[in-house]
Amino acid sequence: MKKFILKLIIVVAPTVLLVGSVNYCGEAANLFSSGYEKKIADEIIKGNNVTNVYNYDERLFQKYLINNSDFCSDVLVIGLSRVMQINASNFKGQTFLNNSVSEASIEDLLAIYQMYEQKKCLPKKIILGLDPWTLNSNSGQT
Repeated sequence: MKKFILKLIIVVAPTVLLVGSVNYCGEAANLFSSGYEKKIADEIIKGNNVTNVYNYDERLFQKYLINNSDFCSDVLVIGLSRVMQINASNFKGQTFLNNSVSEASIEDLLAIYQMYEQKKCLPKKIILGLDPWTLNSNSGQT
C-alpha cells in the first residue's frame, strides 16, 4: 500500500505542478495579476487607441478611466450594453464620454455617477440607459 501511495504521489505531483504553473503563467482571466484595466485606461487617457482587449473587468476599467482622467465632458452616457452604441457623432460640438458597462445594475449606474460627483466633474447632460428589467422587482437586484 505504501508503494502505491508513493507511486501515486510521484505521478500526480508533477502533473499538478505543471497544470498549476501553466494556469498561473498563462492565465487569460487576469486573476493573479493586477493593473490590466489600469493600463487600458491609461492608454485611452493618453489618447491612444487600444485593441485586442479581452477578459477585463469593465467596472474596474470605468473606475480607472474616471478617477485618473482630468477630462470633464459635456455629455455623459451611463447604462447597460445597449447604450454602448451611442457615440460622439450624435452630439456635434460637445465633448462626449460613454461609461456604459455590460449587465449594469442600478448600483453600477449610481457608482459611476457618484465617481463623477466626487470629482466635481458632472456633465451638463446625462443620458441614462435603463432596460425594463433593470427596474423590475424580479430582476434579482434589491
